[in-house]
Amino acid sequence: MLACVYDAYEVAATELEQRHAINWLTIFVPRLSLGLILAFMVYGLFRAAGSVLVRLHRVAISAQPTWRFIKSNPSVRQDMDIARTWRSTRSDPTVAPHAGVHLPAAGEEITISISQECQIALPAANLVPEVSVTVTSNRPGVDAQVTIAANLNSPDGSYLGPTKRVGQGQFTSTSSQVHAGFVALPSGWPVLGVGAEAIWADGAPHSVTLNYVQLACDHLGMVAMGGACSQHSEAPFS
Repeated sequence: MLACVYDAYEVAATELEQRHAINWLTIFVPRLSLGLILAFMVYGLFRAAGSVLVRLHRVAISAQPTWRFIKSNPSVRQDMDIARTWRSTRSDPTVAPHAGVHLPAAGEEITISISQECQIALPAANLVPEVSVTVTSNRPGVDAQVTIAANLNSPDGSYLGPTKRVGQGQFTSTSSQVHAGFVALPSGWPVLGVGAEAIWADGAPHSVTLNYVQLACDHLGMVAMGGACSQHSEAPFS
């Protein structure tokens, strides 16, 4: 179209130089008509090519296998809460969490072991427990995402402290253990609750286990900082 308009302009300019009166219709109409015809032809060619490409794309998609992805709803998924887990899984509602209590996983798919070592905390030179946690899978070869958490409690169960995540890792085909470590600083609550949750890659129900132990050293602690995990390290927290 632009080429036709430009050609008509050139012809009109030449005609004006040769003579003062020209017939604009005889100059522009034939060229504009030709331009419109060419434009419609090009448009039709592009539409036809686009239609062929769309059909080929649909055929290619229909020939491919169908893949279905299942995603968990993040609004439903909740972080591990030791106090909530204790209240929902204890067999006797009158029993308070206390040192020595153990709530195993439903099928004992995972077990948890806890060890403590007294360390000197500066600048007050108090002895504080350094806690080491090991979670072991009883389903060797099955992958899982593992979360380790802890909270502090009163001896009579009147206070169940908030849960803090202290480690995270994975069970794999070659590794059936996840380790985490943290330090408990003085707070006034002597019973330490440690929980572990495994989310299995094969779709099996989640496994959750809880252990309650008496804090070593001064017996008054606050979960203060996460340590290194076998596959993941938690940053210090207060």
